[in-house]
Amino acid sequence: MITPSEIFEDAIETLRKQYSGHRFKLERNVVEAVRLQIVSVVEDSGLPYQVHKEFEIEVSPSEKRRADLAIVNGSSVELVAEFKYEPSHKRHQEFSEGKFPVVDWSGETSVLEDIRRVNSYVPTYAKTAYLVFIDEGSHFSWREAPSGSEWKQWENGVSILWCAIKE
Repeated sequence: MITPSEIFEDAIETLRKQYSGHRFKLERNVVEAVRLQIVSVVEDSGLPYQVHKEFEIEVSPSEKRRADLAIVNGSSVELVAEFKYEPSHKRHQEFSEGKFPVVDWSGETSVLEDIRRVNSYVPTYAKTAYLVFIDEGSHFSWREAPSGSEWKQWENGVSILWCAIKE
């Protein structure tokens, strides 16, 4: 049986292949494109997984977090994923003034915070966790990849910060 990690990574590969002609406006558009790809594979293959957006994780009785995407099998959280998306700054005319940068590198809702989160999810809350930061115009790719992550370059000039944490 195909694993949730294989399904997720295949969905990201499909996104990479289709990306040259498809630009997003918002992070949630990226999440939805990946979710739809995963749902298609799960349904076509008759797999027992459910796919959720904004999946709630209770980290303590007083604290809940929401993962952007999750693949669940019954009561087992197989995979959670966090996404960040920075549109190319060359597309500034499509956005309101002062929009860029969209992503914060080191603040409370930042790339670094999401990497910390995905590291904290495994193995307590999920079997596998990912951070996928799509940096469409490679605005952030000059920064050193945090420990446990790596920059990947897509052939169309898009940089991806990739972090995969597995049990």
